[in-house]
Amino acid sequence: MEHQQVSDAHKAVVSYMLANGLGLADAEDLAQDAIVRALDGFDPSKASLSTYAITIAKRRRIDLARRRRTRLDNIGHVADTYETVDKRTPESLTIGNGGVSRIAEIVQSLPESERMALTLATIDGWSHSEIAELLDCAVGTVAYLVNQARTKIRKKLQG
Repeated sequence: MEHQQVSDAHKAVVSYMLANGLGLADAEDLAQDAIVRALDGFDPSKASLSTYAITIAKRRRIDLARRRRTRLDNIGHVADTYETVDKRTPESLTIGNGGVSRIAEIVQSLPESERMALTLATIDGWSHSEIAELLDCAVGTVAYLVNQARTKIRKKLQG
């Protein structure tokens, strides 16, 4: 395989992904992944490397969108989880009478980015790198958002 063919295929995949609304960084990551996968099973008698790589990239993008959508669907139910905790559970007994709804109010009052980062990290168990990918920010920013949310909740519960 010539270097020029690989380079042309990479450019074609990036261009296609950019034209379909993906950001530059995501388009380049997806293109690199598609090229590597394409080179593994490429048969020049069936299609060009560019065509094969674009097909792989399309499928990978669909998989990524489905995975993100599934995780986002779970986020919407978090507030309901806070509100529906049975008052006789150890959680409600530990927090005290009305404590669960107080925590739900505090969490809902957080800025959206802090609330989402906290919820994904503590309730859904996402890693900071997964959250950073979803929120399109740095991993350090996610750690900061989670810490800020916890600090605000602690202060509001204490005072």
